[in-house]
Formats: sequence, structure tokens, C-alpha cells
Amino acid sequence: MKYSAILFILIMFFTGCSTPPDPIKMVDLNTFESFEFQVTVKPENWPLTSDITTINKTDAHDTKNYMLLKTMIYDLEKNTFEIAKSKQAFSTFTVTDDYDLQLQIQSLHKYSIFINTVINEGYILNEKHSIKLSTEHINMIYNSELLPINNNDYLIPFSLLYFEKELLETSGNNNYTHSLYKDRVYEQALNYTSNSQTLTITKPKDGFTLVLQSTSSLLTTEIAYKISDIDTKEIISSKAITSKDEVLNILLPSSNGNFIIDLIITRNNEKLGFGTENLQLAFTIESDEIYTLNQETYEPGDLIIIKGDYIDSDLNYTINTDIYNKGLKFLPDADSHYMFIPLMSKTEPGTYSVTINDSDYQELVTNLEIIIKYKQFEEQYLETSSETASLRNDEAYEQLNEAFSRGRKNLSLSKYWDGPFLSPVTGRVSTEYGEIRYTNGSVVSSRHSGIDFAVPKGTVVNATQNGYVTLSESLTITGNTLFIDHGFGIVSQHYHLDKIYVIEGDYVKTGDPVAEVGNTGFSTGAHLHFTIYHNGIYINPWKLFEKAPF
Repeated sequence: MKYSAILFILIMFFTGCSTPPDPIKMVDLNTFESFEFQVTVKPENWPLTSDITTINKTDAHDTKNYMLLKTMIYDLEKNTFEIAKSKQAFSTFTVTDDYDLQLQIQSLHKYSIFINTVINEGYILNEKHSIKLSTEHINMIYNSELLPINNNDYLIPFSLLYFEKELLETSGNNNYTHSLYKDRVYEQALNYTSNSQTLTITKPKDGFTLVLQSTSSLLTTEIAYKISDIDTKEIISSKAITSKDEVLNILLPSSNGNFIIDLIITRNNEKLGFGTENLQLAFTIESDEIYTLNQETYEPGDLIIIKGDYIDSDLNYTINTDIYNKGLKFLPDADSHYMFIPLMSKTEPGTYSVTINDSDYQELVTNLEIIIKYKQFEEQYLETSSETASLRNDEAYEQLNEAFSRGRKNLSLSKYWDGPFLSPVTGRVSTEYGEIRYTNGSVVSSRHSGIDFAVPKGTVVNATQNGYVTLSESLTITGNTLFIDHGFGIVSQHYHLDKIYVIEGDYVKTGDPVAEVGNTGFSTGAHLHFTIYHNGIYINPWKLFEKAPF
């Protein structure tokens, strides 16, 4: 009994003197005010820095990255607490070379992240335990500032512009997106301005050449340019060049003035990145006037066209020629000017001249030599009935002249045509342009003003080019008659039609059906009499079928 009491006293003494074990607690992440992290291992060719970076809880810029770290650390610490509470063994993680991305994180405790970027597998560790990262968290790490980019490895590509080996000062902007790794990109933007240089061009006839030299090995996939008038903002010309040749042959405006050229350079490489660079260059054209002929030599029935470039539209020109002097003047189109001189089928061969004078200063601007070659025209003898011949009387001609004058009045000074003219019908030609015709045994000949297409009645007649209908009515001599104004004084005329589909004021396009062939008016059979008229002269339609006036 005595010994039992002593043993009880001893047990109570030691029990009262011992310290009970600390309770198991979870790390309080609210005490973490900041994180320091560093990339210690990175995959080859990933442009990451190894600098130590700090993320602060109170910095709004760091909020997203702070919450990402806190979420992953919370998952780890919670799992560590649960295992410790249940007195289970902590799992171990073996680091191997396969984990090619490693981050060290320091706050009140130390953490490590290991990721295998090939298979997208990763772990986060504390001093006791490790857990596997979710794929979502791994992808968030890839695109976060936890992996800071080394910007010095990624310079924005831009181009240098040269003219005749001289470096030009340009203005512009550049936006480029670099492809980094996984789905991550790095975006850069550059703006630069230079107003100190304006390129002056004095001999622009053949255009000029700009050379682009890129500061990057990234391939250019497309270069486009547009030229605008500085004062009016009007776009003069534009072109896209899909070849990778960075030597640009620029087609310049054909007028003097101040202009801006905008270059749009597109780069696109699946592995390296993509972007657009915009360059601007101001230039001035100060050129002497340039006059060119549309052909080297001409035939009767041709249309002489003189193109004038770099003409001052305010100047007062006097034009003289020994060919045909009726109403000659330059008409503007785009940034050039054009003058038309129609040649009659009766024009004699020889060398003629066209002189252009500045009336204000009484001086010669230019003298052009026109060479007209001989052309043989066939003769045709035509017999008509007395009834048909009787259609040609004073009253009928008075009607014809009034209608024709009305159909050729107020013609457009704009160009409607686009490309060569279209033959209105196809089939046998019974009378050619310019044929010398004798009717009913007369010794007095006439020249055929157009082409007679001997095709069946009802054959559809198509519009030879774009234009507006200026005459659509029945006349005694020409029968059902149709005029179409194609601009710059060029009119197509159709006679002896059976039906007309269009009325005055209608706009037609090349190839549109406009009428049917007939046998109305002064006609010996079903056919289409087709003419091209310009400034009082009938010219050869075949020449316009071959190529557009300009």
C-alpha cells in the first residue's frame, strides 16, 4: 500500500510538470504581404530573365500574379495540414532533368515549382510536402509575369528607306507581335515622326525606285503603297506587291504637286511572329511638261491621242495643227490630261505637226510631229430601189441633222470605258469602214462612215462599252437609231435597228443587250450599220476593238 501511494505521487508529479504538445495549425496566408520569385532553370530558347522579382499584395499591378501564387500555395499548405493532422507520411518528389522549368518562391516560407514543359506536368513544394499542379495553373504560369520576358532578346523589326543610296527620314509606326513559347506572345509598338525632309523629284517620267532595308531577318510577306495628294487628300494610286523583293518601283503621279507615300509592310512568320509597319514619306514633284503620242504612226480613221503629264491646268494653251483644228483642248483624267484629234478616212498621207503654245507668255511649249501613212480603201457599187432612194430627201435630212445634233449635245468629259471596245455583233461584214461607195451609178462617191454587219434580223446588239444612251428613236434615213456616249466625246451609233431595248438616259455596261438588228430606214437588207463618232469625225471602230483609247 505504501509503495502504491508513492508510485501514484510520482506519476502525478511528472504529469503535472511536462509541456503538452503544440496543436497542429495551418499556415496563415493572410500574413504573406509579398512574394519574391526567381526563375532558376528555364528551357532552351525561352527568353526568360533570372532576376529576382517581388510581387506585393498592395500593388494593383501585381494582383493577378499574387493571387495565382497564393492559390497554389494555399492548395499545398492545406494538403500539408490535412496529412499532418491525420498523421500520414508526407509524399516525396524526386527532381529530375525532365523538369526543365524551375521557380523559387520566398515569403515567410520557401516554396519551389518544377514543371516539365514537354508533357505539361508540374509540382509545387514546401519544406515538407509536394502536390501536383493542375493543367490550368501550369498554363497560367506560362502566361504570367512569374516568367518575366527578357525584352532585350526581342527587338521590334523596322525598315530603312533609301532613294538613290540616300537614307530617307520617314515617319510612321510599327506594331509587332513576337511568338515566344506555348501560346505566349510579346507585343511591341513603335511610333516615330520626322518632318525635316521632303524628297524632290524633277525627272519622274519613269517613276522612281525605293529600296527597303529591314533591321530584322524576318521575311516580308507583302508590301503595299498608296500615294495621296497632301492638299486634297485624294488617293492618286495604290498597289500591293506580294513578292518578297524589297526593291520598289514606284509609279508616280503624272502631275506636279506635293504628295505623301504610305508604305504598309506586312511580316508574318508562323514561328517568329507577325506585325505591320507603316512608313510615310513626303515628296514633291517639280517636272517640266511631258507630251506623248499614243502611236508612232497613224492611218486615216485613227484617233490621235496626246497625253500631257505635269501640265499646269491653270495655263492658257493655244493648240494649232494642220490636221484638224476643231475644238482641240486638253481634258483631265486622274492626274493626266488628254487631247483627241480624229482622222477622217479621207486624210492624205504625210507628216503633220501639232504645236502647243503658252498663250500667257507667248512661247512655244512643244511641237509634235504626226506621221500619217497611206491606207488603201476598197470601192463599192450599190444599187437601191427608187422607193428606198426616195427616203433621202431634204425633209429626211433635216430630221436627221436635228436628231443627230441632239444626240451629240452635252457629251460627257469623263471617261466611261474600261478596256477595248466590244464588237456589237459578230458575223459577215458587207461594207468596211472608209469604203468608197457609188450609189445607183452616181459618179460622185461617198465614204462609208462605219461598219455594216450583214447579220439576220433579230440578232441581239450588245453595248460596245460602258456609257449613257443619248438618242433612242426612229428616223427616216437611219431607221431605228441608238447613240451611246462613252465619254471624252466618243459616241457609238447604231442604225437600221428592228427593236431598241433602252431609252435616253439609261446607263449601259459593256456587253449589255441594247437592241436587235433590223432593216429600217435607208437599207437594202437586214444589217447593223455601226459607227464611232468623235468631234465631228467618224473614226475606224476596228481600232477601238483592238485596244482602248488609253
